[in-house]
Amino acid sequence: MEEREEQWEYGRRVLESLLVIAIDGKNHLPTRKEFVLSEVINGAVAFVGGGSKIDDCPRFEYGLYDRGGFGILRTFFEYYEREMVIHSEGKIGPRVKAAIDRMVRFRNVDPGGRERPYGSTDMYMYFDFEFSMGTGICDTIHSPTFSLERNLIEPGLVARVREETLPSFSESERNSVEGISEFMKPFIERDLKYIKWYHER
Repeated sequence: MEEREEQWEYGRRVLESLLVIAIDGKNHLPTRKEFVLSEVINGAVAFVGGGSKIDDCPRFEYGLYDRGGFGILRTFFEYYEREMVIHSEGKIGPRVKAAIDRMVRFRNVDPGGRERPYGSTDMYMYFDFEFSMGTGICDTIHSPTFSLERNLIEPGLVARVREETLPSFSESERNSVEGISEFMKPFIERDLKYIKWYHER
């Protein structure tokens, strides 16, 4: 149990660090967890030299994917798994890779009763306001984007990541997180442009 809790906490710290470095105090992030999941996956795959990108998945019309999100999550995870098997050896810190592996792994959740089964990942639990019962990194469901710098759930998140989390990482961990974050930036920019277009059309 302690090992699982430690892995869980470490995974959240990795995700927080990826997002803080990727936006570098300049950008908002998408509120939709599907966008952020694709940004993490694309960033990790690009960092290890993967040759393809999931270009089309993040551009789904809001709500116009299969009920419960099974298809899109399965597509994300299969893409990530395939590219990492081919390209990742010796290119990413093993602890960071293991955290991202767990974070993006697709699973079915059956809540029982009248509720339909749905797809989930650990990243959804770290990030999403509703999935996490209000403890997620994203602090709102009422806006298409949000700011880490003005996070209402944890106002000091950015400072904590920069002053505590990043210095606690080994050189290998820090290099991996910083490298993946750098590759996430164009995907975040792309998704923010798409969101802007979607809400202004």
